[in-house]
Amino acid sequence: MERYKVILICTDCTKTFSIEKDMLFGLMESIHKNGKEVIRTERNTYEVTGVLFGEVSGQIIFT
Repeated sequence: MERYKVILICTDCTKTFSIEKDMLFGLMESIHKNGKEVIRTERNTYEVTGVLFGEVSGQIIFT
């Protein structure tokens, strides 16, 4: 299955994830409809509000 390296923009952090195509599209659809999506991993729970594709250099400042 095809995987994508993305940066998830969460309410309290940003995290780099490798995510399967179907999961990614489901995540994006949920964020579009609800404004956020909760992702649970073995260690944490993240409230995701956005997704970045590609490489990011330097700092990202949100206002």
